[in-house]
Amino acid sequence: MRVGIITVGVDVTALAQRAEALGFDCLWIPEHTTTPVQIAPKTTNYRQHLEEDGTPQLLYRSGQFADPFITLARASAVTARLKLGTGICLVPEHNPLLLAKQVATLDAFCGGRFRFGVGAGWLEEETAIMGGDFAHRWGQTREAILAMKALWTNESAAFHGKHYDFPAVLSYPKPAQQPHPPIYVGAFAMGNVFRRVVSYADGWITWILTPEQVREGRARLNEAARGAGRDPRSIDIVAMPVAAELDAFKAYEDAGADEAVVLVMPGPEPEMLNELEQIARVVLPRYGALTRA
Repeated sequence: MRVGIITVGVDVTALAQRAEALGFDCLWIPEHTTTPVQIAPKTTNYRQHLEEDGTPQLLYRSGQFADPFITLARASAVTARLKLGTGICLVPEHNPLLLAKQVATLDAFCGGRFRFGVGAGWLEEETAIMGGDFAHRWGQTREAILAMKALWTNESAAFHGKHYDFPAVLSYPKPAQQPHPPIYVGAFAMGNVFRRVVSYADGWITWILTPEQVREGRARLNEAARGAGRDPRSIDIVAMPVAAELDAFKAYEDAGADEAVVLVMPGPEPEMLNELEQIARVVLPRYGALTRA
């Protein structure tokens, strides 16, 4: 099983360099494009992100979400093997023509190391501010992915959908990975995620799911893949965040995860590097890129 790390809101150059040297597989960076001051939670799914007084949790309230593509570009410039992923990119908050160019440029410039983690977002106010249609955000996400695939894989491409519509255009550069970087769908719930993964993606990013839930999800994902004529082994599962403990890693491995991702808390660079070293000492003797080399 691969080992990744995720962090937020810091210059990751030193962290990325050390992660690659130690044998980690991937650096994941999450996204929130903006930080609404007032949030009106409507469901239990939203409330898990809020303090008792209804304000966002500290990490979210502090607005520590730097742009993931610029952050990963910083990491790509100082590494040669480390994979680089969005964990996740909020697709409905972007124009797919611009997003396709960002993804392709990063993948081309980093030599085909990008993993495109995507999602639709849970925060209605944020989606609305950025011009998305919250009620139909997954429909937007699907159309955007299909449009971007067309842009990546054709000399020129047009798209005519419900949410996005554009005539034939040229979009360069093309990604280094063919036909395009792997796409991972991230979601809190296990309702329609398997249909989405099988329909237009290469993997599933789980967020704060137990090993038992991942095991159930793997079984349902395999069933959905076979029903769609896909090889279940071609679909990746990335579990995040996972505690830096061997027992936790073994539990997720047994549940069918292909990668476990550990959170490195944002802070001063020496503290983050020290935390990374501690994680490495615990899990990399058994897992990690250098272990498998």
